[in-house]
Amino acid sequence: MTNKFKPIDSGKLQLESVIRYMKILGYVYLAPTYSFSSGLWMNRGRAYVSPKRAIDLHNGVHTEWHGRYFDYPFDDIPPEMFTAAQQAKIVYVAKLQHSRKKGIIVQNHNVKFIEPEEAKMYIKLLK
Repeated sequence: MTNKFKPIDSGKLQLESVIRYMKILGYVYLAPTYSFSSGLWMNRGRAYVSPKRAIDLHNGVHTEWHGRYFDYPFDDIPPEMFTAAQQAKIVYVAKLQHSRKKGIIVQNHNVKFIEPEEAKMYIKLLK
């Protein structure tokens, strides 16, 4: 019996999910540095967000559910932006890591889609 399962490189898909999430929060992706920039949050000391911080935000590491949506320094982001950013995600968790030498490294290609019925469409785009 042969296994017809072929693994697919989901790194682009996971990165796109992080980019969409950060775009809703007012950040633009800077491809050469893999970081995010925003004029919207210039006065708040977070005009630039590192790739690690963006991935952590996407994955909910900086999320607090005790009356606020984010912990410091993102605690002043309105709840509406947080809800819209959650809806813009493609995958639940982006299993990515940033390396200065290698760029974005995929830790795990297995993903769980937010909208399972859209999974086939995204997989076709990756091939």
